[in-house]
Amino acid sequence: MIKQALPSTQVVILTSYEGELLQRTTQMSGAYAFLVKGCPPETIRNVVYQAWRYKVGMEHHARLLKGDTS
Repeated sequence: MIKQALPSTQVVILTSYEGELLQRTTQMSGAYAFLVKGCPPETIRNVVYQAWRYKVGMEHHARLLKGDTS
């Protein structure tokens, strides 16, 4: 639902559960990343930053398609 309302929003899931089924479900839902609780803080920071950069790039691309060059 989030991606339908705000397509450039990038979802990062942080969970205490692991497993192939959860990873596949996450990928199918369109989430940007799946992190397991307990991963290093640097990993969380890096993934959130990468998701933000991806969002910025998507928004820039959308503006270019509309002819907005600002």
